[in-house]
Amino acid sequence: MAIDKQRLLNLLTLNENEDVYALLGKMEMLIDFFAETKVYHGFLPFLKTYHKVTKKVCHYIALHKDYFETPDKIILLDEIFARKYLAPLKIFLLADARIKPWQSYYYYCEREHNAFVQLLLGINAHINGDLALSLSESKFESRSDYIKVNEILAELVSEVVNDLLINEHDLFAATGFVLRPIADKEFRAIIIKWREDAWSNYQMLKGHQQQGQVKISENTEEVAAKIIDLFRNLGLTNLPGLIRELGKLSVLPESKP
Repeated sequence: MAIDKQRLLNLLTLNENEDVYALLGKMEMLIDFFAETKVYHGFLPFLKTYHKVTKKVCHYIALHKDYFETPDKIILLDEIFARKYLAPLKIFLLADARIKPWQSYYYYCEREHNAFVQLLLGINAHINGDLALSLSESKFESRSDYIKVNEILAELVSEVVNDLLINEHDLFAATGFVLRPIADKEFRAIIIKWREDAWSNYQMLKGHQQQGQVKISENTEEVAAKIIDLFRNLGLTNLPGLIRELGKLSVLPESKP
């Protein structure tokens, strides 16, 4: 399938005059593009999950007016955060280059077909690698709103696992389905822990932004390597223990894997 590079460039660029609702439209078109292009199918598990989360946050902003204390700041954070996903993806798709903290994610998705690992590596790159800097750039301060996003993410875990099982025929997701609610609980805990680590790194970045971001990117790649190692030659019945091991991984300097 020939790639329309101009179309792709438009999808991978969120301009300053485009908002989070334009982002949702671009995500949906990227999902269609990846689904149509077999070589990029490995990018679907994370992007579909990312789209679900962004859409759910927008739903709360639109229909639950008092849910967030600072909805404008949530939207700004989402837009900055999205650009940190789109920019490395643009470099990869249009220039065939891989930059931290997304290097391991791209290499894995190109070569391996475990949808659950593809998802985890994307979550790791974006939350562990990108979120602290996005918080810093948006000058985000509402701790209570940040925790509310954690709650929205927790709501979506079962839906994400179902999607992997039904659409990606993922065996790890199937095992997680059988072992619920243990797997769901542990998977939620991983995501929330990584978001808490990102908040801690955000506080650190306030004084050492450039040096701190380099270190965060390096630590994120090290966590990615650990994720890949944990899944190598793993028996499916060990999934709950594996998820607990994943929960110990951190990009915080004092607990670098």
